[in-house]
Amino acid sequence: MPMTYLEIVQTACDELGLDRPAVVAGATDLQTRQLGALINRDLREIQQNYDWTALQTEYNLHVAQPVNAIGDVLQGSPLIKNIKIVGADGFSDGFSDGFGGGDATQFSQLWVVNGQFLPVATRVATVPGPTMVTIDQPATATQTGVPMVFAKDTYPEPADFSRFINQTWWDRTNRWSLMGPDSPQLDQWHRSGIVTIGPRRHFRQIGSNGLKQANGPINNYRLWPPPGAIDTPIDIVFEYISKNSVLSANGVAQARFLADTDFPILDENIFILGAKWRMWQIKGFDYAAFQQEYQDYVDRKYGNDGGAKTLSLPSPRVGYFASVVQDGSFPGPVGN
Repeated sequence: MPMTYLEIVQTACDELGLDRPAVVAGATDLQTRQLGALINRDLREIQQNYDWTALQTEYNLHVAQPVNAIGDVLQGSPLIKNIKIVGADGFSDGFSDGFGGGDATQFSQLWVVNGQFLPVATRVATVPGPTMVTIDQPATATQTGVPMVFAKDTYPEPADFSRFINQTWWDRTNRWSLMGPDSPQLDQWHRSGIVTIGPRRHFRQIGSNGLKQANGPINNYRLWPPPGAIDTPIDIVFEYISKNSVLSANGVAQARFLADTDFPILDENIFILGAKWRMWQIKGFDYAAFQQEYQDYVDRKYGNDGGAKTLSLPSPRVGYFASVVQDGSFPGPVGN
């Protein structure tokens, strides 16, 4: 069984020759609280510095078809009124039916709307009522019953998201890798320039735009081009590093130690060694030997994490495209 938060602190104290505490999470002793804080500091550093296999997580995203609607626009106004969703059974009033129910505020900042008399790349800014939205650019003319398409192109990252694992974005429906992450400059070139559509779908990471979840603001990822009626539904997958590197006694993943019975997902010895050198450093003692022991251990654990290929100096026996093309000298000898 892995060591608990309390046992990690107690072991570090034993090795440093300090009195071992009976509790950590609710301790009033300043030294115990300091050790607990240093272990949580080390936990964050370790999580951020290495792509541990135990923290690698796959996320699957289903992108649904856009929503067709009609609405009334007013020249110079950012308000679209009297929105009716075009469904299989005719028209339904407002967003509760056409957008699948739920709180209408969840559509703010996540949806792009395309239609006549609306500037390019217009986004839904707020949803003040069930049959109206405000947009981030005013309409260019006054008209009633304007056909428009609402497409969700922006999606909140998973609640435990820390960072992407590069080159893992795939459109599984079409079996294409996604292009990106795009820079803000390239993304604006797509959305605002003359040449906007290419043969592949792109993505970028974007800020929270004021969106929040239970534990604070969240970032989003945005697709280009926006999902259309022809190319959806699609299923997208990517992998990321989870920020949750601790489990509670009940198996709930979390980002830090909160209770004495919590235990780390990663090797507990990392945090014992980390607590020792950080404690000696903050007290002004000579900590260099403790720090080197810690770094050597972390490097060794990460070097063995997940395994590695055996590198071969000659050509591998089976190439990546073994059944398609030869390993080298393509297209082969020419002439005599």
